[in-house]
This record gives sequence, C-alpha cells and structure tokens, in this order.
Amino acid sequence: MTEKKMMSYKEAAELAMFVQASSNLSAMAYDLARVRDALVERKHELNQGTEWFNKHPIMYLFSVQIGYLTGASAIADGDYNWNYSVCEKIANGEEVRGF
Repeated sequence: MTEKKMMSYKEAAELAMFVQASSNLSAMAYDLARVRDALVERKHELNQGTEWFNKHPIMYLFSVQIGYLTGASAIADGDYNWNYSVCEKIANGEEVRGF
C-alpha cells in the first residue's frame, strides 16, 4: 500500500470549505485525519497549543459539518462566516495573523 503525501496547510483550508457540501461522514472522517496532520505541523511551526488547534477555523468548519450530518448541532451564530473567511484566505495563500 502506498502512503499518501501529507496534505499542506493550504490544502487543508481548501478541503474545510469543500466539505461544507459533503453528505458522506465516512469520507469526512478520513479527510479529517489528514487535515489533523497538516494542522499539527502548522501548530508546531507557530509554537501553538491544543486550544489553538481545537479552535482553528479549519477544525471549526469540519466540526460544524459533522454536527450537521449527525443532527448534533446547528449554525447558531456568526462564527461560521468568520471561520469560513479565514479558511478562504489560507486557501488563497494569504497570511492570516495567528493562523
């Protein structure tokens, strides 16, 4: 079995936006593991901790969609738009302060 190339930080942001239309929780779980690896690398580059990782916009978008698919949560605040816009900037190669 061939090991897949590690996902870049930019690709992780692109995927977080892409999965907002996903209906396949199994595929999202697979993708989330790959996103985790990219975010852990970025976390170390920026000398950040668990809270940064847990509250990162990429993780937020994944968790919102997982919650939607499982019926566990709904988008009830303006945080979604802010987190989506941060992912969009990262995906476009822009530097986002703190991320």
